[in-house]
Amino acid sequence: MVQYINAEDILPKTLILQIQEYVCGSIIYIPQKNNYKKSWGTSTNCRNEIIERNNEIKKKKKNAQQ
Repeated sequence: MVQYINAEDILPKTLILQIQEYVCGSIIYIPQKNNYKKSWGTSTNCRNEIIERNNEIKKKKKNAQQ
């Protein structure tokens, strides 16, 4: 779940004033640095579920061909 943080609680006033020149009163998304990004599916079990599903499909296809 995304948790919103008030910019005034963490950013210097001068930076807030600069940001307000571009977006004032809007919600903006600041992406994580690349070295903090997680691989797809690591936050949930989705990747493992898809791998398991694909393996099951391959197994059924192989059994059907025999």
